[in-house]
Amino acid sequence: HYLQELEQAEAGPLTRARTYLAAAQVCRDRVETGATAPATLDFAIDLYRQAIPGLPEGELDWCDALNDLASLYWLHGQLEYHPEVISLWLNRSVAAYRQALAGALVAIPALNWKRLYTNLATVYSLLANVEDPLTALQQSVEAFQKALQYIPDPQEAADYADLQNSLGSAYWRLAQLERPQPHLHQAISAYQEALNWRSPQTHPQDYAMLQNNLG
Repeated sequence: HYLQELEQAEAGPLTRARTYLAAAQVCRDRVETGATAPATLDFAIDLYRQAIPGLPEGELDWCDALNDLASLYWLHGQLEYHPEVISLWLNRSVAAYRQALAGALVAIPALNWKRLYTNLATVYSLLANVEDPLTALQQSVEAFQKALQYIPDPQEAADYADLQNSLGSAYWRLAQLERPQPHLHQAISAYQEALNWRSPQTHPQDYAMLQNNLG
């Protein structure tokens, strides 16, 4: 109703865009609590698509909106069964993440850069299941490495070890496709680096998982 009132009052494009964004974020919060029906995802996606063109390009709201949109595409793909349809949604996700990364202003906080690259890397790892796995995994490795560059101090980042574990797993999968010796060594290095930040006393399950992956 508020959006209808704004349209009738001929409100400015930024006002309308921020209102669409607020509505989209409400839907996103619903999705995060488990409301992942395709109709809910489609409705949220439409709201983000309405909002993004009117937001100042490169600024934080614009980047975060594209990140959310890409994540919704990604979730939509997880509800599908046919590889061609899954690939379609995941490629839309990749395009939205890349649009945010290409247009983001340098002043965007490091946390947001890290999140975008981490999400992009994860989607590429999923694409490897339905498309050319070699290319997708190479892109995944590159994006995980970029994400790690935005963690200046591992002690300050709770997910540093998780990123290293994901990077190690991507290298391990690459080793099944090409150049096994160097890729396995890189996987070992990533897993060992992750273990530097996980102990059996503080993170017993993560520590066991990393030891299993390393083994």
